[in-house]
Amino acid sequence: MRIRKTESSTFLDKCRMGGLGRLGDFSPCWKTICVLAIFVLLSGCGGNLKKPLKICPGKDNVTESLVALQSQSENMLPLFTNKGDFSIELYDFEMEELHKQHFNIRALLLKPPSEIFLQAKTGIIDKAMILGSNADEFWIQVSPDPVSSYWWGKWSDQDSGTGIMVNPKTMIEALGIAEIDVDANWSLTNEGPYDILTKKENGVIKKKIYIYSCDYKVHKIEYFDRYGKAIAIAKLDKYQEVSPGFSIPFEIAINSLSENIEDTFNVEIKLESIGPASENRANYKVVRPKTPSLNHIYRIIDGQPIEQ
Repeated sequence: MRIRKTESSTFLDKCRMGGLGRLGDFSPCWKTICVLAIFVLLSGCGGNLKKPLKICPGKDNVTESLVALQSQSENMLPLFTNKGDFSIELYDFEMEELHKQHFNIRALLLKPPSEIFLQAKTGIIDKAMILGSNADEFWIQVSPDPVSSYWWGKWSDQDSGTGIMVNPKTMIEALGIAEIDVDANWSLTNEGPYDILTKKENGVIKKKIYIYSCDYKVHKIEYFDRYGKAIAIAKLDKYQEVSPGFSIPFEIAINSLSENIEDTFNVEIKLESIGPASENRANYKVVRPKTPSLNHIYRIIDGQPIEQ
């Protein structure tokens, strides 16, 4: 993938580039930053820092915890929105830095437990980003230059212990519409305000789900590779009830945790609203469309992109 650098002229960007002075000579840029930092400290951070979460008693055992999560998922139904923001962050191999692209959501359809369709625009490009998944396949299309790439794969070709974990399935789980694998090897612990469900396979940690004990909403999910090393994290916030007995997070951040910056693949979603899908949308079958004509086409096998 080859991505050109996007010009930035924000105040902090200029500071980073040295255009407003360097730290050693205590330039006006750094004086301003220091004044702002002191102001924030004296003002109690202006309310930007979250208050500590209230601590409530957690569940007594794994079964109670899984039942509580299942009871919420039983109220799932197809959802739709055309209001919100989506961003994706990738490594720019040409400029050797991270590149972040922002989109406006034009259509987001969630059909439990495995179907998702997302179309987003940027500028005048209406179908700038398309993401989809069903029980068999998944695909991600980012059309605008400099990305101009398409990734797709079959779920049967993936090994959950390898490769990147930022994919449609991770998004489905983060949005709370995935089914809970109750037959897996789960254990339950409690840390402060959270119940933590830990899933193991062959004695190795594969996933950790952090559940806020007071309302039993999932706040964070950690994913691990076959060696028990963390490879991705999903953070969920701003829950709202979208149908009786069922809430989803309106803010989601999914980040890869690779030590290699070139493997960076981060996603952020901020919804403005979402509600039950109409009958026509609920009956819409999500299928992978014909492969588009873009600069780079990748097939994902075991989490690794293979250019075709």
